[in-house]
Parts: sequence; C-alpha cells; structure tokens
Amino acid sequence: MIEMARSRRRITLIDDDAEFRELMRDIFAARHDVSLLSGEQLTTDDIVGSRPDLIIVDLRLHESDLDGWDVLRLARSRDRLQAVPIVVCSAAAEELESRSDALLDLGNLAYLTKPFGLEAVEEIVSQGLAAGFMNGHAGLRT
Repeated sequence: MIEMARSRRRITLIDDDAEFRELMRDIFAARHDVSLLSGEQLTTDDIVGSRPDLIIVDLRLHESDLDGWDVLRLARSRDRLQAVPIVVCSAAAEELESRSDALLDLGNLAYLTKPFGLEAVEEIVSQGLAAGFMNGHAGLRT
C-alpha cells in the first residue's frame, strides 16, 4: 500500500534578531517549511503571503514601524490569519504577564519568555500545529 506523504506545515517567524531567526529555522526546517521575516517594512500581506500554519512573533521589533502587538492585532484582522495559532516570544516577561488578558483576547495564542529551552519551543509549536491553543492561550512558558 502506498502511503500519501503528509505535506509539510508552514511556520512564519517574525523577529528582528537575525541570529534568532537562523536558530529557529535550524530547529524546525527538517520537519517544516519556515519563512523568516525581519520585521523591517513588514506588512500583513507579507505574513499572509507566507501562508502560515503557525506564526512565531517577537513583541519587540526594533527595525520595524510595527511592534509585535501591532502584528498580532493586524493578523487577527485578516480573514486568512484569524484562526492561525500564534506563539509570542519575548524577553519582556513582565510585559507578557501584565498584558496576558490582552493576549487571551486575541485567542489561539501561546507565549514563551526568552530565553527558553529547545524542548519548550518544540512542544509549544507541536501543540499549536496539532490543535492550536483553543482554550485562549497556553500561558507563560519558559
């Protein structure tokens, strides 16, 4: 019996740190298609065009007119991106905690504080790709 090959899932990573983008690509490229966006001159059309099954975004995009909060709001305003699971990564743990209700309101979202371990990011991405974060968000992960 011939088994149909399962198509690769698409992860879009939005982060202003080139080394972090490369590291994340290295982690996931063997199993998934990975699109890297720097945040510089980023538009929602760029994100939609990457056709993500999951988005990973940094809250602080220093090279962009948009910050991660803007990206989250814009993503949820686009039909194609409304249900896409999003993983927010940030070193700003206090900001994540203080704005967790705002994150919850965006739905289908989880967050990780930097630095995080390989196991944590692989687990949260696997969860997001498998079933999403339908209970609102997956909470603070380290």
